[in-house]
Amino acid sequence: MADLGLVKTLAGAFGTNEASLTLILGLLAGYPLAYFQRQFLFGKSATLHHVYFTLTGLGILYANFGTDILHHVICVFTNYLLMKTIGPKLLSVQLAFLFNMGYLLAGYHFCASNTYDILWTTPHCVMTLRLIGLVTDHFDGGKDPAEQSADQKKLGLTRTPSLLEVAGHSFHFGGVLVGPQFPMRMYLDMIEGKLTDNSEGKRPACVVPALKRMALGLAYTVVFAILNGYYYDDYMTEPAFFESSWLQKYLFVLIWGKVMLYKYVGCWLLAEGSCILSSLTYNGRDEQGNPLWDSCKNIKLSKFEMVMSFQDVIDSFNINTNKWAAHYVYKRLKFLNNRMLSQLFTLVFLALWHGFHSGYYACFFLELVYVNAEKQAHALLKVSPLVSSAVRHPVARPVLLVALKLVLLAHLGYPLVPFALLKSAKWWQVHKSLYFTGHWPFLIFIAAAPFLKKLLKPRDTNTSKETKSD
Repeated sequence: MADLGLVKTLAGAFGTNEASLTLILGLLAGYPLAYFQRQFLFGKSATLHHVYFTLTGLGILYANFGTDILHHVICVFTNYLLMKTIGPKLLSVQLAFLFNMGYLLAGYHFCASNTYDILWTTPHCVMTLRLIGLVTDHFDGGKDPAEQSADQKKLGLTRTPSLLEVAGHSFHFGGVLVGPQFPMRMYLDMIEGKLTDNSEGKRPACVVPALKRMALGLAYTVVFAILNGYYYDDYMTEPAFFESSWLQKYLFVLIWGKVMLYKYVGCWLLAEGSCILSSLTYNGRDEQGNPLWDSCKNIKLSKFEMVMSFQDVIDSFNINTNKWAAHYVYKRLKFLNNRMLSQLFTLVFLALWHGFHSGYYACFFLELVYVNAEKQAHALLKVSPLVSSAVRHPVARPVLLVALKLVLLAHLGYPLVPFALLKSAKWWQVHKSLYFTGHWPFLIFIAAAPFLKKLLKPRDTNTSKETKSD
């Protein structure tokens, strides 16, 4: 990491560590950089934009990770060579997956510890997906149009991008640290001036939307910094936690889980704001004709804060990564002809992308369990008209909604425990102290669901009548 004495002093004053504060400052640096681009580079040559994004992105990375930025440069150049030498072929995609994931996992192996560390692997996991997506889009663009899906026609690249284009796309300051993911086609559209809310050659009116996201990002970051002093990860490894009652532990995990997610929300909002300011996120207009700046949105705040189902959590949180996984992994597993297997392999890929710690796999396993238990519950409602009408009763419905919300809140933090504590020696003890109540009720329900469907399914009351022939 670069030696920044002032940052170290400020980190001590704010009660945080230097790496975390440098990361936040790197996200905030995107705003003056984006404003400069908007004011002085708008309408200028594409080459100037590519050079600007490359140098500023590398500068942010150097301020955070010093000479370790060499890892990012190596991978960007290697992926460019794959496209240039092999062309839009399946082999290039296969090699891109193997090389990028292999490089990232090697970084985890040699650099990771038993706790969360902000190292060069932090932004590199984001770059890994971006580079894999880039080579895959290059492959998709070379397909026969009749073989392309709607998404592949939208994102596919019909030519091999230049090294400067690949570098500018990879090191764009808005997404170089924590995301969001955005395809090369979107980046090139921004460079060409297509992502704007006016057609008169004027600068896009994106300053106010960008500042709003920045304000929200700072608010969530401050809230996390304050509450994290009371609801912090390591408390779940201390004797005081295990000496408390079951209910006290569950309440702690419930609140802690929400607080823990706020650090991600804050970072994503800050990153999104600088992307908006650079006009990267323009997404057309709504029904009222208002410009939309949400194509890089990684969090749906209102839905996230008011979730009523586990699927709502997935749909509102880490949106761009979920979209990436759906487009580049899940949909390409159609040959399995099994949605459950496709979903399982996608989650295994995402867990591996996070690292080797058992906590990642335990977390994604619980995600799979919760979502499928929820789907089974919805299926039961469709099977039984009696149950369906009962839950829609004006008296029963409010009670059921409150119960569902309580179940959701009670199990929001539970799967995040292994994600945060990483090592099984830590998170297993926490789940054990909670009597695995986030596991067995859902697993039992999934196992019992087929029998419940048979039990609740209405019997056919039509009886066959024999007709007598004369």
